[in-house]
Amino acid sequence: MEKITVEDLANAIRTINPKRYTVQLERYVKSAAVLDRTLGSENGGWPEKRRRSHEACYEDIQREASRIQKQSTLTVNRLIHFRFPADDFQGDIPERKRQTKIYFSKIKKQQMEVLSAITDEIDIIQSMIDHSRKMQSVLMTHSETLLKTAGLMSIIRERIVRRPTTLLRLAGRDRKIQQLNDTFQRIQDFENTHAEGIRRDAEENPVTSAMSSYYRLTQGTYSEIERRKTVIEQCIKDLKRGGKLLLKLASKGYSPMMKRSLDMLVYQHEDRTRDFHHHIRENRILLYSDSEH
Repeated sequence: MEKITVEDLANAIRTINPKRYTVQLERYVKSAAVLDRTLGSENGGWPEKRRRSHEACYEDIQREASRIQKQSTLTVNRLIHFRFPADDFQGDIPERKRQTKIYFSKIKKQQMEVLSAITDEIDIIQSMIDHSRKMQSVLMTHSETLLKTAGLMSIIRERIVRRPTTLLRLAGRDRKIQQLNDTFQRIQDFENTHAEGIRRDAEENPVTSAMSSYYRLTQGTYSEIERRKTVIEQCIKDLKRGGKLLLKLASKGYSPMMKRSLDMLVYQHEDRTRDFHHHIRENRILLYSDSEH
């Protein structure tokens, strides 16, 4: 395999830029939320131009995600195969050489873990988007039926609430008139027996309840996507900061002037890593405790 140079590392780190990805992601989430509200309205339907723009945004997100992940894999590969230029520091005092190797190892580890975190967050976001799109597609397919059902339930509720207290009867002894009067009587008897249940079912409209649950789920999904987008943005900042220090260590070696920046970066990364593992443990405990009940 070709020797990986400091310039190779610099070029790999420099090309990881998620700006277009995060901008398109924010646009997509806002657009999806608008589409959700449109699906729940009586005059549902989306202009074709807006729908095409929404789909183009989704495709752009996929392309950018793929590009970032490929570039992250390339950068990790270069970090793995990069050979620390120890010979370049043979003239240095032993302590400086030792500090150079120690910090280079720590920052290299930080860079690889940050790159792994970026690809993981992108995978999770993509999975969340795909899942929300499936739910949205189902709602789009059945939105007209759901709206008609909601309207029917509303009519039924009004019928029960406003039904007459006296029985409607037609005058006459004709057989057909008698049959109609019998039908009115059965309707009245049924409503007298089941009115409360019908009224309650109509008021607790399952369609409205389903739509409400859908909005709650999607809003939670969109909020989580936004949170993970922020995590990616922070990871990129850490990647760039660490990358500059790593390249400086590889090309010029350690300097006491770098110590504060190096220690702060390592400390912040280790602190976030501990928080992450603590969060994982808490969720596992919660998951297992729920499964036991």
